[in-house]
Amino acid sequence: MKTHPNGRIFLLLIVYLALAGQNIFAQSFFEDIDQLEELASRSEKLIKSNPDSSIYYAKKVTNQKAYEVPDSISIKAFKSLAKANYVLGNTIESYNHSTKVIALAEKLNDEPSKLFGQVHLGLTYLLQDKLRKSIEVFEDY
Repeated sequence: MKTHPNGRIFLLLIVYLALAGQNIFAQSFFEDIDQLEELASRSEKLIKSNPDSSIYYAKKVTNQKAYEVPDSISIKAFKSLAKANYVLGNTIESYNHSTKVIALAEKLNDEPSKLFGQVHLGLTYLLQDKLRKSIEVFEDY
């Protein structure tokens, strides 16, 4: 049975569109990752001057649902959230994000980030006037 020439063209067109679609998705994925990295960096830069904006940009990273955010970007965002919330006196939020930093740092075997999380836990306890708890956290490191 012979294939009609138009059938071959149609098949080639389908294959081409499928491959082009994969390329567009891959390119879009990496552009989105670059944007998330930019948001995390912007969040870090705004902690002291504009902590509310820092939180806004960091949450854009941590609330990403389309695909899994690389841990190296997530940890930057969680650090910003811990620090910015500390600056604003939001002790519960600072505590929560500090524990997320510690968990990710342990997963990545990132000792400086783990220490950052522990220090912010201690500082959060100090902000709450929980001196004994703060000393216990600091003594662990």
